[in-house]
Amino acid sequence: MLCRTNSIYSLQILNPVITYNKDYIDGLIEDRSKEYAIIIENKICNAPDQYKQIERYYKQVISYGVRKECIFVIYLTLDGRKKVSEYSLPDSLRKELEGNFVEINYKDNILPWLKNDILPNIMRKDYLLESGIEQYIDYLEYELGISNLDKLIQGAMNDFIYETLNL
Repeated sequence: MLCRTNSIYSLQILNPVITYNKDYIDGLIEDRSKEYAIIIENKICNAPDQYKQIERYYKQVISYGVRKECIFVIYLTLDGRKKVSEYSLPDSLRKELEGNFVEINYKDNILPWLKNDILPNIMRKDYLLESGIEQYIDYLEYELGISNLDKLIQGAMNDFIYETLNL
């Protein structure tokens, strides 16, 4: 498998092994035969970047036997406003990763994917999965301040302020 691609999105994922918090890596998707690895750094709660954090994870995955050109990194944030810093991902490694590094977020990427692609395709017999996805969508919308309840509360607060201040 030639891994250096023009984009992480063109990676064909086969035989994945998915782990969480393995060697402090938030999410790691690896091929059983070490053909590729995808490092996921999840910053949903705006956790600060740690010194050379991405670089440490990258070196750790290399130590597992994955070739450099077959390591991909996803930097996942709540709404895309937080960007990976050079403190965590030195410029030299960013250049080395080329198209194998991507910044995505829950607001613009994960939430629409869950709503438009995953939820409509869940079979009715998988009602527990459907309920779990719906609850996760509600949670993400709450965290992003875009839930229906947030909109209702915001409207009520605006009405109260206008009435109280006689605007």
